[in-house]
Amino acid sequence: MPFYAIVEATTGNVLEVTPTIDEPVPAGAFAVELPGRWEDLPEHLRARLKNKAGGGGGEAYLDREEQDAGGRGGRHAQPGDAEQFFARLELELLRSEETGCTFTVFLFESAAVDRATATDFVRDTLAAHGLELLPTDFVGRLREHVAAALLADVDGHAVEVVPERGAVTALTYAADRPALEALRRRKHPLLRPPTFRATRAR
Repeated sequence: MPFYAIVEATTGNVLEVTPTIDEPVPAGAFAVELPGRWEDLPEHLRARLKNKAGGGGGEAYLDREEQDAGGRGGRHAQPGDAEQFFARLELELLRSEETGCTFTVFLFESAAVDRATATDFVRDTLAAHGLELLPTDFVGRLREHVAAALLADVDGHAVEVVPERGAVTALTYAADRPALEALRRRKHPLLRPPTFRATRAR
């Protein structure tokens, strides 16, 4: 059976992580299904997830990505994609630390012409390089200029992804763990607007 997070809508803070929803969700919050099964997680990892309840500094655990109507993996861009990404990244880091499995985050710096359809551009680019998106993978916009794809069990350094426009950075666990941790804390430099980065570089 899956498990769930009760998330405060205005802040993204996790109020509770629970294997079941037995009572009505509090006003101003919503319930989301987390990927995987609660009973499959080790007891100490379940405890760590539960300890996230009571406020996560804006980092929420959110829902399982579902396959879209067109049959492609990942989920459509929508408000809250960034929070869902950071929530999934947090969970993948915990899982990888526990199991030793790998995953990769591809950060796409979108060209201006592609920003309105950034997630489709990411999907098409990954498909062109032989990377099939599964329903449990994630594609979404993090910032106006950045879209991300999180792929489980993929070594991003084993395949060269070259987009037609813009640029892409591959961060793979565990080789790029420091950068992934910085991304989790929203401190990765690619999250800053390009104009800001250019100003700081002078």
